[in-house]
Amino acid sequence: MSSNLPRENPILPDEINNSYEHPLKDFLILAGSLCALLIATIYLIAWTAFWLAPRIPFEWEPSIAGIAAPKLNEQQKQQQQAYLQDLANQLSASQPHPLPVTVHWLPDEDTPNAFAMVAGQLYVTGGLVKTISSENALAMVIAHEYAHVEKRHPMILFLEQVSTGLLMSAVGIHDQISPLSQSAGLLTLMSFSRDMERAADNQAIELVRAYYGHTAGADEFFAKMQSKEDMPLWASALQTHPATSERLKRLQAEDDTEGKLTPLPSWMKRGADSLETED
Repeated sequence: MSSNLPRENPILPDEINNSYEHPLKDFLILAGSLCALLIATIYLIAWTAFWLAPRIPFEWEPSIAGIAAPKLNEQQKQQQQAYLQDLANQLSASQPHPLPVTVHWLPDEDTPNAFAMVAGQLYVTGGLVKTISSENALAMVIAHEYAHVEKRHPMILFLEQVSTGLLMSAVGIHDQISPLSQSAGLLTLMSFSRDMERAADNQAIELVRAYYGHTAGADEFFAKMQSKEDMPLWASALQTHPATSERLKRLQAEDDTEGKLTPLPSWMKRGADSLETED
């Protein structure tokens, strides 16, 4: 009985199950696609945070961020604390719907600084008060931090960081960090973007003008900070804040920089100097 079956195994063409492309190419395509997806997701998170934050009722911020708006203790109920709180209230009173803020006085902190956190928490250091001589300069700084709160910048950063942290943890990056377990304050102490800082500066100028009738003295703090800066050009380019020189130029360009300055109360300066007198 004859058979039509071949007597030998057929010879397969060389191209079958073989690729002329290097396997590294497939890996790079896959890795690039994953990176692109990750970057797109991070941008989507940032956009969502900018869209969502202004729509969250301000009263919800303490519970969302996991913090309670602190109550003033006896030490904070001092003359300096009340003065700072009243100044913030007066500056924000010109707004159609001012947000409630709580100003915290840090007399023992020697670094000249002020910053805003979620839930309308503002902090002013003794070092800042020791740096300036007029209430107008202090008002500009407080108005700037209030503007961050009104524009919901701390909440935007909080949402961005929590969402990004969860995403990173999901893909196995720095999975030792649980963003929800971190203090909301630490989350929002990161630098605001340059656009946020410029927007806060612009609104602060309007708040100061509405309160005093001019912007004289608003540039004092920035002028003194610029005199202390010694930063190479490359480092300045990496800053998240606009350069001090840029902010100073913006303030000095206003057409109402002449006016009567309100001096800081002597007891305010003494409160800022308390740490030095105790040493």
